[in-house]
Amino acid sequence: MNICILSMQRVPNMGSVLQAYGLKKMLESQGHRVEFIDIKAMDEDLNLHCEIEEKNDPTVVISNKYFINRVIHKFEYKKQEKLFMDFMNANLKLNHPSSIKKYDVCVIGSDEVFNCLNIRTIYGFTSQLFGNVDCADRVITYAASCGSTDIAHVPQKMIERIKTSFSNIKAFSVRDNNTFKFVNELTGIEPSINLDPVLVNDFSKEGENVKYNISKLPSHMCVIYAYGNRISNPDEIKNILNFCNEYSLEPVAVGSPQFWIRRFLPLHPFQISQVFSKAEFIITDTFHGTIFSYKYAPKFAIFVRPSNYNKLMDLAVRLKIVDHVVAPGNSLESISRLKKDRKAIDDYLLSERNKSMKYLRENI
Repeated sequence: MNICILSMQRVPNMGSVLQAYGLKKMLESQGHRVEFIDIKAMDEDLNLHCEIEEKNDPTVVISNKYFINRVIHKFEYKKQEKLFMDFMNANLKLNHPSSIKKYDVCVIGSDEVFNCLNIRTIYGFTSQLFGNVDCADRVITYAASCGSTDIAHVPQKMIERIKTSFSNIKAFSVRDNNTFKFVNELTGIEPSINLDPVLVNDFSKEGENVKYNISKLPSHMCVIYAYGNRISNPDEIKNILNFCNEYSLEPVAVGSPQFWIRRFLPLHPFQISQVFSKAEFIITDTFHGTIFSYKYAPKFAIFVRPSNYNKLMDLAVRLKIVDHVVAPGNSLESISRLKKDRKAIDDYLLSERNKSMKYLRENI
């Protein structure tokens, strides 16, 4: 079949591009021809975003003492951006013209495709992401997420538009309980819950072609994986640096720079597993950073934010790694003593992969 994926494949971060690639790989393994289509604004949806109240993020204040770091990061992040663009072109084929005018199936997902209260997106609210897709005969979802959206806060006019769009979807798959509730309340359907494509895919063969020179890395390294400069709270920074000093670890930023860390490491997405495996400890506050840690890192800790509490705590519970969440009474030092059960992880991921492949086979 000719299948299109509607996702966040153009967002330049590790999780977004790898989840897009992972879903593409799963569908292609079942014999389908797979392409991506871009998110587009729908004229009839444009005014619905105006009812949402914008919440300002706290301003990050960066001291001048980090000036040299910022200069270094500016040049290094240009390398990271190029690696993202190269990945999108080579592995997602985003800029390849398509001859297909009508697809047999559109798969919406994974990632935060249902996060309709995220008004910072360049698309605003678009009912396309909720099933209003005119270029496919059939529409399903896979591991869709509402992110921080709570159905109780969605304006009624937007709810009605989503309900109408949802009626076009023939099968629902979500990745967390918050999104399960969202779909269930609006449709009466109990969607399948499936893991993110990054969790249920193995990218080791792809990594063989882009091996990182591990000898260039510090012998004892703590990787910090977060959105750009998001770890900015002075107490958190002090806590992390004290931990690194105590265990003689060099902090290294991956994915995006952090102003208080001198070394930022540009990586090809397929090199994540190699660097996370090499690190003695990982600190992350993101959904996909937690996935990378769960799969590849020997030891890791998770900071949970109000903005990602729904999806990140759901993931921690689902993967049975709540003990890795930094909280009062659960310090970085105590978390560093935890040990992973590699066999239990592998068995769980295999079972969930089989479940995901079965869902796709039965609904395409």
